[in-house]
Amino acid sequence: MISNGLAFQLINAFSTAIIAYFVMANKYTLLWGKFAAIWVLISLFTIVFNFGSKDYLIKEYSTSLTKAIDLTKTNMILRLPLLLACCAISFFIFTLNELLQINLILLSSFVVNSFHPLLIYEKRFKFLLFVELIAILAQLIFLFSPSEPLQLNYLIISFLIYYLVKCFSLFFIYDTALIPLSKQFNFYKLKPLFPFFFLALGGMLVNKADFIVVTALLDDISKAHYQIISTFSTMGIIAAHALLQPFMKEIYRINWNSFKSIATQYFLIGIVLSLLYTILVYFAISVLFKFNLSIYSLVLLYAIELLFFATNPLIFFLFRNDKQHHLVTIILLAGTFTLLCACLLVKSFGINGALMANLIGNCLIFIFLWFLKSRILKQLMAETAY
Repeated sequence: MISNGLAFQLINAFSTAIIAYFVMANKYTLLWGKFAAIWVLISLFTIVFNFGSKDYLIKEYSTSLTKAIDLTKTNMILRLPLLLACCAISFFIFTLNELLQINLILLSSFVVNSFHPLLIYEKRFKFLLFVELIAILAQLIFLFSPSEPLQLNYLIISFLIYYLVKCFSLFFIYDTALIPLSKQFNFYKLKPLFPFFFLALGGMLVNKADFIVVTALLDDISKAHYQIISTFSTMGIIAAHALLQPFMKEIYRINWNSFKSIATQYFLIGIVLSLLYTILVYFAISVLFKFNLSIYSLVLLYAIELLFFATNPLIFFLFRNDKQHHLVTIILLAGTFTLLCACLLVKSFGINGALMANLIGNCLIFIFLWFLKSRILKQLMAETAY
């Protein structure tokens, strides 16, 4: 079950890069750069209409007496106005040729993301993995079946097919239960989702602000290249998180000395694994995507991956001491600063500037968490002494 879950997470994170490989391998790098800018906007809309529902629902499934499927549908109705607002805003951003496909992507993404937490809660990881592979395969078949040259609207439609395959697959499990019957909108009920939304927004700013600025300031080739770099970085973070999963149960039970021992070993392993992963990324990008990273870019990428090995245990430390509300503030502050740094550095240093901004944001998170951890430990020691 764990291996299926990890495989799904990695393939899901790498799905756009899989399509990018085939697109760029067929000499359409400029086209992929144009699409990457569109995909950033779609991702921003997704953050807004998801509104932190994934983490909120997984928590509620475990604590609420309401049936999980009913919670899912109620949450879906609450967030529907956000989806409609995103669709309305899209009319001022995209061309008429793109509007229909992009709004259908937003709608299908809304459905898929609404039921994704329920699938995780029900531990349907094998199903998630199977559907992910089928969706990517259907997308590739559509892209490379036509004999005429690839166009931007084909790329957009291919991602619509990717989400539609996922939507239709949900009917095999939930059938008519997919359709929310309630028509009552109570915006006050969105209040519990705000912390989860801000956490997701801050996380996106820390990890994707660099890419957002790249799409706004750099040329299409740089956009295409940086989208690949950003995807590999995300995959490294997912893999690093997976290494800590076997210890999650113990983390909430053990004393501070044992926790510190696990965190130290985790970081030491990270020194080696981050280096090996950076080397792997270098060869994968050089061989598969036909562009090279500078030594400076590789050092920055290595530091970003390694920093996660230092930060991840501190995040668990906050959760095990019920201080997770502090994480929202930290992530938002670091994310905002990352965006400001990216605006300044990308203009002068291009892709390296984007990586520098990403590293700065993650360094801020680590520094804030370290000082917060020290303060919490002092409080715990004082309470014990008393």
